[in-house]
Amino acid sequence: MNRVVLVFILGLAIGLSGCAKHEKRNVSPYTKTVLLGTWFWDVESNKQGQQSDTVDFWWEHVSHAERCLVPMNGALAKVVPGGKFDKITPAFIKGQDLSSGRISGSDKDGLLTTGTVVVFRTAEGNLGKLQVERYWAKHDFSFPEAKYLSRDWKRFVLQRPNTEMYHLQVRWQLFK
Repeated sequence: MNRVVLVFILGLAIGLSGCAKHEKRNVSPYTKTVLLGTWFWDVESNKQGQQSDTVDFWWEHVSHAERCLVPMNGALAKVVPGGKFDKITPAFIKGQDLSSGRISGSDKDGLLTTGTVVVFRTAEGNLGKLQVERYWAKHDFSFPEAKYLSRDWKRFVLQRPNTEMYHLQVRWQLFK
């Protein structure tokens, strides 16, 4: 009887240790974020603002029709052609040849169209993936992140021509 109990306890301990190892892997839930035009984004904190040592991407606007997602501070990224967002794993991302180069979201020859998947490594070394969901116009302030735009900035841009593809909405997931 003691031997049976010992085997049961040992089996339970082995099973729990396997679960503990699995739980140590921190996978964020899918999150949606609107990257504000010309702003910087720190993926780990999901905060946007000015350039700093912690930001991972810059949603750069070169002109009315030319914009790109720029990895910053050692972050790396790559578009995955035909990527199936839900199927992408950390092992898949590790096997990709990530780059510090800009990813075009421009009107002409832009890669960041609705549905496009980008895999990345953050400046802190965590892996992640994002998928383009849509764009928001410069004059549209109906998305949650628009609360970070100052009243003065909103007044100013409403006096300028609108840009239809100004803010970039992505769904993303981080693997720590």
